[in-house]
Amino acid sequence: MKKILVSIAVIGVLALSVYEGRYALYRRVSAWLAAEDALERVGAIVVISGGGTERIQKGVDLYHAQYGPLVIVSGAAAEGDVSNAKAMAVYASARGVPADKILLEENSRDTLENAKN
Repeated sequence: MKKILVSIAVIGVLALSVYEGRYALYRRVSAWLAAEDALERVGAIVVISGGGTERIQKGVDLYHAQYGPLVIVSGAAAEGDVSNAKAMAVYASARGVPADKILLEENSRDTLENAKN
């Protein structure tokens, strides 16, 4: 019985370690797989929610570097009454992107709907 409990504890610790380390693993793999195309000016910079503040910060940086005249933020998932899109808009505005240059798309439930909307 003791061996079974120890085995379950070890498996639990390993599973938790993999679960907690998944974002670091995702970042390393995605950086390796990401295509690095030359940047060019676009009609709008689109930022979909996810990844903490990394994506919206990149959108803000691209806006300030004049890669696009608008920033479209998308994401309906919410913490309380505030959508991810609204939270990203507040973040961008606080970092110098004028409110009239930020468009919100708050109705999408997933990435496919982000693209359609």
